Amino acid sequence: MLLRYRRALARSGAQRAAWDRLEERLQALPQTYHGNWTSYDEGLYQTSMGFQAATKLKAIACMIKQHDRFELEQSRWHAIECLRAAADLGWTGD
Repeated sequence: MLLRYRRALARSGAQRAAWDRLEERLQALPQTYHGNWTSYDEGLYQTSMGFQAATKLKAIACMIKQHDRFELEQSRWHAIECLRAAADLGWTGD
């Protein structure tokens, strides 16, 4: 499940475009789907590392929730593919 931070957290059009590209790549992975949204007015995830990275460090952030209903090897593959998608994006900031 992909927890997606609302676009209001993006600081620029360039960041928003890069963020969109990353999310498209993540959603294209097998068994990945949109879970829910969060932003400033939704307190549940405000203490998460991704939210803090997006708001304090101007990072592109999302949260990938891995489920224990999947085999460990499948979850490991998925986590590595998510990291590859982010690394291949090449985002260096505004």
